[in-house]
Amino acid sequence: MKKRILTLLFLFFSLVPFLHSQEVEQKEEGTLTLSGSVDAYFRSNLNAPNSGDNFQAPASSFANLPGFSLGMANIIATYQTKKVGAVIDLVFGPRGEDAVFGSPLYSGGMAGSSQMVNQLYMYWNVSDKVTLTMGNFNTFLGYEVISPKANFNYSTSYQFSYGPFSHTGLKANIKLSDSWSVLAAVMNPTDMTEFNLNGTYTLGGQLAYSTDAGNTYLNVVYGLKLYRRPFVSSRFNVSQILFSSSNQCPWCEQIFCSSNGKKWHVRKRETTGRCPRSNTISKAVLHQHAILQCPRCHMSTASLMEFQKHIREVWDQSEC
Repeated sequence: MKKRILTLLFLFFSLVPFLHSQEVEQKEEGTLTLSGSVDAYFRSNLNAPNSGDNFQAPASSFANLPGFSLGMANIIATYQTKKVGAVIDLVFGPRGEDAVFGSPLYSGGMAGSSQMVNQLYMYWNVSDKVTLTMGNFNTFLGYEVISPKANFNYSTSYQFSYGPFSHTGLKANIKLSDSWSVLAAVMNPTDMTEFNLNGTYTLGGQLAYSTDAGNTYLNVVYGLKLYRRPFVSSRFNVSQILFSSSNQCPWCEQIFCSSNGKKWHVRKRETTGRCPRSNTISKAVLHQHAILQCPRCHMSTASLMEFQKHIREVWDQSEC
């Protein structure tokens, strides 16, 4: 039954543009718009080391690399008609890679083509008051977004770093009046953007009040929230699974404030069999999944130590 519903939903969204194009009398030309931005920055500590074993960086998601550093290049293509439209938002560079950390699921945790996709969705204006959107879209929570040009500050707050960043699902925007509107959504677990790993879903809602003086929002998200990189594929080895469970190395206990530093550490560990002694972040904060789940037997736990022990003991066996 579930498969039929999902298939019908897919056909429904696929047929909307087709049926619309058949209305010859009301046919209109669509508009294709290209936009984007590029950014770079310079960061330096005034009272702490900028290099060596004890160099320090803020534990926020973006703008935490030393010296002259790259942000991201952002390319957005938008196609719209009166009733339907689609948006594809591509990102390149360190900031973009950190923003879509949950996207390499399909490629076994390694970088794939999905890691360029920040947003990919289509929408249907059912009426002047109702719009349905399906696909991958940035979160509606919080006052900050991934693209720096839309934020008041170039760097982002610590609260934003904890996510969520993006959702994949179906949402409905309903305009109640000139001032009031609501949003209702059913989505994959937070930041699980390519497909649903565990079969559970997250519910989202928003009540918005808008005036000439500004906007006020009341947001809620209920369900499983995986704010750090998920893991699923049997192509993962022990090192990749353990490193994906938190931002701490399970061998040398080094904690990383950026995904780039952790990736470099993982590659060195897998290549040499030992942890490199560099880029130790003394003030980085430990983050981990709210729920840690074995990708083979689906054992779940909230204890990082218990999870690491389970993976080491059973991953090389035929069954958990």
